[in-house]
Amino acid sequence: KSSIFRNSLHRYTVGSSQPTIPMKNIRLIKIPIPKLDEQKKISQYIYAIETKIGNLQNQNKVLEQTTQAIFKSWFVDFDGVTEFEDSELGQIPKGWIIQTLDNISKLTMGLSPVGSSYNTENDGVPLLNGPADFSMNTILPQKFTTKPTRICQKDDVLLCVRATIGNAIFSDKQYCLGR
Repeated sequence: KSSIFRNSLHRYTVGSSQPTIPMKNIRLIKIPIPKLDEQKKISQYIYAIETKIGNLQNQNKVLEQTTQAIFKSWFVDFDGVTEFEDSELGQIPKGWIIQTLDNISKLTMGLSPVGSSYNTENDGVPLLNGPADFSMNTILPQKFTTKPTRICQKDDVLLCVRATIGNAIFSDKQYCLGR
């Protein structure tokens, strides 16, 4: 991506309507390579970052297992509950009620804003337009919109219904909900 390399490529390109680089010219392209000591420093940084990523991924696995164990303990095994009562779903802790999601929540489906309002300059509201905007348990919008359509609020539960169906995450702030 460096300008040095792009200029070097351009120097060996032939043709105007369909520019190409012949094999003989590819062999002539000079590629700047850092000195060995700098390469070693770079590789040490990369190794440190990869190690940290590995450690964080392991922590995430442990946290996910812990979360699943707590969920099972509380909502499947009902640990700590001493009294139960009958319900249409079977035995549930005394005092609990059964509700449908539409009685206790509001569902908002996304609606893509007009494409001309998209930008990558942080102008407007961050746009969530599909699974590419989520990474593990993090929201990573790639675009913004100056004409948001549907908006979620902080602490709303976002559920992906495209490609990675069922992925859920709590919103950390306002987002435009695209497709």
